[in-house]
Amino acid sequence: MASQSEVKQPATAQRVEDRMRRQDASSIETTVLVLRNASTNLVEEDFRRLIPQGKHMEGWTLEQGDILKIIPGRNLATLEQQNYYYLLFASKLSAFTYQGHATRIARMAASHTPSSMTSPIAVPPGYTIDGMDAHSAIQSFALVPASQDLDLRQLQPPLSPMMTSIVRNQGYNPLVSRSDRMAFEVRLTLDGPQIPANRIRYVLLETARDRSLAWSGGEELAPKITKWEPKSTVSPWDRESRTARAVASANNRSEEEQMQWDLEKQRRKTERDGMAMEFGPNGQEQKTMRTLGVVYVLGFYTEMAAQQFVQYWHQRPMVWTADDGEQGLDDELPPVANAEILCLLLPLLISSVVVARQVHISVDASSSMGVLPPVARFFGADEPNEATTPDGEVLLAELGQLSPHQTYFRTHNLLTTCDPSDDDTPRLKWGCTNAYTEDAQGNPIYNWTIIDQIFDTYLERGVKPYAQIGFMPRALATDPEPYTFLFNATNTYNIIFTGWSHVPTSWQKWGELVFQWVKHEVELRGEDEVNNWYWEVWNEPNIGYWNGTEEQYFTLYDYAVYNVRRALPTARIGGPEVAGGPGGSWLGLFLDHTINGTNNATGGEGSSLDFISFHAKGSPIYVNATDSAPGHLQMNVSASLQNVRDAFAVISSYPSEKDKPVIIGEDDPDGCAACQSDAYNYRNGLIYPSYTAVAFSRDLDLALRYNINLEGTLTWAFAFQNTSYFDGFRVLATNQIDKPILNVFRMFGKLTGERLVANSTGQLSLDTVLADSVRGASDVGVLAAYNQTEGKLAAMVWNYHDDALPKPGVQVTLDVSGLDTHWQGCESANLTHYRIGPTHSNSYTKWLAMGSPQSPSSAQIVELKAAGMLQTLGSPRTVQVESGKVAVAFSLPIHAISLLVLEK
Repeated sequence: MASQSEVKQPATAQRVEDRMRRQDASSIETTVLVLRNASTNLVEEDFRRLIPQGKHMEGWTLEQGDILKIIPGRNLATLEQQNYYYLLFASKLSAFTYQGHATRIARMAASHTPSSMTSPIAVPPGYTIDGMDAHSAIQSFALVPASQDLDLRQLQPPLSPMMTSIVRNQGYNPLVSRSDRMAFEVRLTLDGPQIPANRIRYVLLETARDRSLAWSGGEELAPKITKWEPKSTVSPWDRESRTARAVASANNRSEEEQMQWDLEKQRRKTERDGMAMEFGPNGQEQKTMRTLGVVYVLGFYTEMAAQQFVQYWHQRPMVWTADDGEQGLDDELPPVANAEILCLLLPLLISSVVVARQVHISVDASSSMGVLPPVARFFGADEPNEATTPDGEVLLAELGQLSPHQTYFRTHNLLTTCDPSDDDTPRLKWGCTNAYTEDAQGNPIYNWTIIDQIFDTYLERGVKPYAQIGFMPRALATDPEPYTFLFNATNTYNIIFTGWSHVPTSWQKWGELVFQWVKHEVELRGEDEVNNWYWEVWNEPNIGYWNGTEEQYFTLYDYAVYNVRRALPTARIGGPEVAGGPGGSWLGLFLDHTINGTNNATGGEGSSLDFISFHAKGSPIYVNATDSAPGHLQMNVSASLQNVRDAFAVISSYPSEKDKPVIIGEDDPDGCAACQSDAYNYRNGLIYPSYTAVAFSRDLDLALRYNINLEGTLTWAFAFQNTSYFDGFRVLATNQIDKPILNVFRMFGKLTGERLVANSTGQLSLDTVLADSVRGASDVGVLAAYNQTEGKLAAMVWNYHDDALPKPGVQVTLDVSGLDTHWQGCESANLTHYRIGPTHSNSYTKWLAMGSPQSPSSAQIVELKAAGMLQTLGSPRTVQVESGKVAVAFSLPIHAISLLVLEK
């Protein structure tokens, strides 16, 4: 008689054969790890901090990249997040290496974290165990407490249909079937008394409109609200298929199906008893008397709208007033909202292919392109008096520390007259100094007090003036009235062009004003100091800033230059700061005048010109919702680059001028820092710094193409005192909290030395960006430099797209070669990885997570200021150098920027 094991063997063999057949039939190569018994509060960064990067990690293959996706487990009956997570990897090797690395750190943390039982001594900073920085590794480990075992296992194939769908889609299928293609879904429940379903939408939208929140910006941003009906979901516990699934499970139930099955059985039992069941951090069930309310699923077109909805409503009481005939809450406390973003498939925006876009970047440390010009160290603003406000003083000090190279600041209105005369309070697009007035007989009265205060503030904080000679004092303007104006963010721009924009009543008085000003600065600060400044004449004379002719501007320029040089013969002066690149024919005509035109001040030929300046602006728009895409902001970097290209083409056509320094005196995504509109809603988040990285880097490429001596690209953004937090103005900081944009300049400040040859398979060609901007695939570009003096190599990598829409990130492999040219015999290097992203160097997302407070507490301000600093992606670490080569792999979300710094 056969043994019991012999009887069971054929069935076992058949199941194994069936598994293999099903696995062979599957095209999915993704490997899944499942983390059980974990906190439901883990974030993506908790997992990514443990990623082994670099060839020093045995068994890690760089080309197979990072974690593809982290998906929190959910109970599909209630949509509640559970205490387990799915981790998707591109290969079994990547998953195995991550699993081993995480397990090793978990054991290390358990052995070296002080406790009341064993009380071991905590490892000190820098202490290594088997070549690993134990202190950093333990500090970065957050998957489970040190006192708890790590339960991280690989799901064995074949995967269940549900898991196969999750893997293919990198998330759950959309829970609510919609024709409106809303990509982001939010789970909303109410603890306590329930509001009638027909009132939920009204309460939410009224609150959004009253508070000017992101999801109320028109119908295309309004949430679509659906009551969740779990019976409509195909799940392992569906009533109609329960018997069939039970039979299937008895034969071959996968691990994740079993977890969901057991969980739902327990939950249904407790609900029959009138109770709710929750799970503690160790997986133990906890029964409470919490009433399970209705579950709503809200759909949003944009990630920002979904995030802001959650950050505003989570744990907030939902107050409502009943209409006539409706039953109200009587004396009950209002219900408390619970809101969270569901980790779902984005059907329009993410490909069904699970392997992320792979980008290979190469940097050759032995191949120099010449000195990298430190262009990103120029800033400016309309309002000169903002410099002496508390916010202005703090920000100027930060600008002075951005780079080892000198920072400069340009401002309008340094010669504008105050109105009333004793009021120099800054306001939008206005400033004044009272530098020039006249007595009753028309004699000049010079007063340098306010200018001195402004320039003192610059210099004391490490910033030097890029001194703009303008605008016209009231007493000198030919048509002075009206002179002042009140601008607000929705005004028509042209209201600002008042009396200060007019030609002077006397060219001689104008010239003498310039002479006395420069003479005063030399006497006060010395020739050596003032010789290091830039002087330029007026602003954008080809548009409304100058209410005169071209020839009258040339006269204005001639008198200014002559008198600057009369006061300081070695002063550095230039212009013409025209708008729109070359400004049509303006730039060419100006160069003609300075080369061989008649000097209106001296009668001689030509006029001095030490540097050439012009302006370049992007052209963002708001794209209304269509059948194929939601409404969204769309940038246009090609508009700015075309300005630059056209101006460079004009300059390079003049042999006598092409070697002169060129400064793009304003280089911005749009044309009005003090304006607000849907088209300008890029200024708080990541798209602004990523746009700037692309624009400035491509400016450098265009300078190489046209053989231009590019000396600077100036950002027209500063700060406004006494405005709301993150109000949407184009500023670098808000209430002394640095925005993400400021951190891209901190990155540029670390790119010093010689520019290196660097190539990226994800970078669009210069001609493509010039012609079409970045509307198809994202632009994954690189700018790299080596500083011989410091022995440092730095590479900036960005992932940019014009559309402010959710898009997939990329997997980057960065290969650096040629290090043996500089580091002979070097076997290892220190790597510091800086990141501007959703959770790094980003005060805006931190502020949103706090609920968008307009009166943050002292503790919140400390958090926000810390979030506004340039942060690293993990701790600095050691990487192996083999034959002068280093390889690093990392993921890069859309609109994120990385700066990797290698030093021996």
